[in-house]
Amino acid sequence: MPFTVAGIYEYATVNGEPVVSMSMLTINADMHPFMKQFHAPDDEKRSIVVIPKGRRKDWLTCSHDQALDFLVDMPLNEYTAKPKEEISQR
Repeated sequence: MPFTVAGIYEYATVNGEPVVSMSMLTINADMHPFMKQFHAPDDEKRSIVVIPKGRRKDWLTCSHDQALDFLVDMPLNEYTAKPKEEISQR
């Protein structure tokens, strides 16, 4: 199922040209049981910020101060992937 990843964007003009820049927000995942497995051994572990189901509009309309409430660890076992062989059978 699709899910929402927190992001930020900006419209700017650089050298007279319109530019749109975007970025997914991440948080530290050094202590997250699943997400800490990623990145090089000595690098800080990072995780995307997933917006909970039903809160997309809240994220899109929140203030800067309210945005901090969304910067939480991804819930364990809420997001899973299907085994590769199951996907190829479709």
